[in-house]
Amino acid sequence: MLETLILAMAFLAVTGLIWLVGLWSGFISLVNILLAALVATAFFEPIADQIEYGSGATGKQFTYMCDFAAIWLLFVGSAILIRILTDSFSAVRVRFDIFSEMIGRTIVALSAGFLFVCFAHFTFLVAPLPLNGSETTTNFTTPHQIWMNLTRGLSRGSLAESRETQFAQPYKEKHVLIQGDSEIREFDPLTTFQAKYAERKSRFSQQELARVYR
Repeated sequence: MLETLILAMAFLAVTGLIWLVGLWSGFISLVNILLAALVATAFFEPIADQIEYGSGATGKQFTYMCDFAAIWLLFVGSAILIRILTDSFSAVRVRFDIFSEMIGRTIVALSAGFLFVCFAHFTFLVAPLPLNGSETTTNFTTPHQIWMNLTRGLSRGSLAESRETQFAQPYKEKHVLIQGDSEIREFDPLTTFQAKYAERKSRFSQQELARVYR
């Protein structure tokens, strides 16, 4: 219930803010949300591994917080950086006639709100929260499934991971190469993402505190 309320409030807030800025700025914001969310989804696990294992600062005491913190830090940081870049590229606001403006800004605002909700719901999968059943559902109409399917499709393109990358060495998760291409790996090719984090949540649910000592 609380999860649904949070998502509903997020949808209304994002949709309202995007609608207020107009069609042109709203469309740029929609693209920014999409790119920032894709970057966060693609790289939060290696960043979380670096936080937990690379720095030595956490001592594995906050392991269940690392993924959730990493994905939102990446999203916010990427959104700010991309917004700065897009504002520098588009210093002049494009104006539309009132009919196109009102219809366009409404469609863009609703799309941005829905996109943000899908990404936010996806981040709940990695959040240090008790199991609630959504971690194992495969209903393709649920927001997190929509986001995972979108990311899985786009991971074959511009945001594909290079097999030869030296970034985040502790990141050891296995991937399946796509169509024999040795340079591209797909996001969650074996569809094990949900099961992996459901198992983590199951372990978390058995802890009295989020701070876990091993």
